[in-house]
Amino acid sequence: CKFRCKGCQNPELQNENGGYWVETSEIVKELDKFGDFYKSVTFSGGDPTFQEMGLIELAKQIILPKILYTGMLYEDLSEEVKDVVDIVVDGQYRENLKTGGFPASANQRVIRRKDII
Repeated sequence: CKFRCKGCQNPELQNENGGYWVETSEIVKELDKFGDFYKSVTFSGGDPTFQEMGLIELAKQIILPKILYTGMLYEDLSEEVKDVVDIVVDGQYRENLKTGGFPASANQRVIRRKDII
């Protein structure tokens, strides 16, 4: 993730050279193994929008409600991303604005794209 938010809950995911490549179909196959166990899927950081095409491709294959956490502002997301997710939690995490609840910092917004839950 390029944001490198102070106090990030996933600092190990900040290394842009970390991780490994996997086909989106493999991720969907793993989700399918759990049947009806899960009620939604959350895309979170490192920031999923830095792999926008993979995010879009994956989200299109998932029938469950989809929640996106992004450091980007909602207005700066592509229409294609907005169209494939149901809820967006936007804005970079700000440790000095920590809420101790949801969303994690007071500058973040929760935008419901579709009535899902």
